Amino acid sequence: GGGFALWVGSSGQVARWRDGAFEVAPADQDASWGRVLATEITDTLLGERRQWLATEHHGLLHRRVDANGDAAGAWQEASIPGLGRFPFTDLERSIQDGKEALWIVTYGSGLFRLDADGLRVWRAGLDGLPSEAIYSALASRSPQGDTQMWFASRAGLIRMRGDEMRVFDRRHG
Repeated sequence: GGGFALWVGSSGQVARWRDGAFEVAPADQDASWGRVLATEITDTLLGERRQWLATEHHGLLHRRVDANGDAAGAWQEASIPGLGRFPFTDLERSIQDGKEALWIVTYGSGLFRLDADGLRVWRAGLDGLPSEAIYSALASRSPQGDTQMWFASRAGLIRMRGDEMRVFDRRHG
């Protein structure tokens, strides 16, 4: 990716840490999207570098950003078939074998992965997801160097490698 940028979301705006202080771009002031629930930056999804927001009232938004993380476009609602205005809880970027993905976490509506191949959805009872109450996500590397995703859920800690899931619950300590 490009330069490092720290972004935080609050009610109706996002701010970037720059030169020892948070700044809010004029285009990000008094936005109507409600609370910002999560933010993430991807390098290649939808063909260019993008910042993503999971919002309270307008679902998933995105805009172009430059190599330094500065806004280079207006916010747009993500028009991705199968992805509605769900109760989002987190966004997390991952890379496996040079392929970038954005993980979209919800509370009660499943787990989503957006990559160059499109949107993949996991639902409880259908795709091995033990619970649709998912709180947060984290990407890490396994000892073998593969990307693994971790999800905190009501059913316990979920580890995903590729499309294979394993749940760590009270039986595991």
